[in-house]
Formats: sequence, C-alpha cells, structure tokens
Amino acid sequence: MENLFYLPSQFMPKVNTQAYKLLAAIADGHKHDKQELMVVLDDDPRSPLQALRGEKHGFWVIHNVGSTKGVYQLDECHLSGDRDIDQQVRVQAELKFLKCSRQLAERETLRLPKAIEAESIAKSLAQESFNFSESNRKPTED
Repeated sequence: MENLFYLPSQFMPKVNTQAYKLLAAIADGHKHDKQELMVVLDDDPRSPLQALRGEKHGFWVIHNVGSTKGVYQLDECHLSGDRDIDQQVRVQAELKFLKCSRQLAERETLRLPKAIEAESIAKSLAQESFNFSESNRKPTED
C-alpha cells in the first residue's frame, strides 16, 4: 500500500473499512481472484469495489481481467507514482461512470410509463378481487 502514499488522502478509504482492505489487497498490481478477496474481506468484494470505483473514493480503476470474470487488478496508472497519470485515469473513469449513470437514468425514465400502467392494473385487479369477495359473503344474522 506504500506505493499509493503519493496520492492525496481524499482518495484513500478509511482504515479498517472493507474498501481499505480491498485496496490494500490489490495495491500490489497483481491479479486477485474473487475467492482470494472473499477470504481477505470475509465477505463478497462487490460493495467495496463499487465504493472504490465511485465518487466517494475518487474513481479508482479496478479491472475485471482474465478469461473468467471475478479476477481483479488495480490499473497500472494508479501504481505509476505520477499524480498526473493517476489523475488522467480518474477523469476517464469518472466520465465513464457518469455516462453509465445517465444511460441508466434514461432507461428507467423510458420504463416509467409502463411501470405506472402495470401498477394501476394491479390496483384495479386487487380492488375487483376485494369487491368480489365482499359480494359473495352471506349476510350475518343479528
């Protein structure tokens, strides 16, 4: 992890967090499979990966490499020791992150009318079922 100390502290996760443990594990620049990282974290690496790759920790670039998925490697630009190279890869990662976020928002916006219609139909069916059940009850004698 010492090879990353040239970076501003704002990019470093807090010590003893899952994100810190994951970063410490992959800071050597080698490939690490998911099973290995699960042992280190005592949990699935998905959430710490998302945290490191997001805005909170400055958009670390962590590749999923190999012929099978679930093999992770820290981008060499972070290991370069050069703040300018590191910053360039972070800017590219942020742009990619924001583009994906925009595309997801667009897809969800397009899905909204269909979701509203489906909910409305389900509510109508539920109300019809309720009314049907009420009309089939026998009157009670007082």
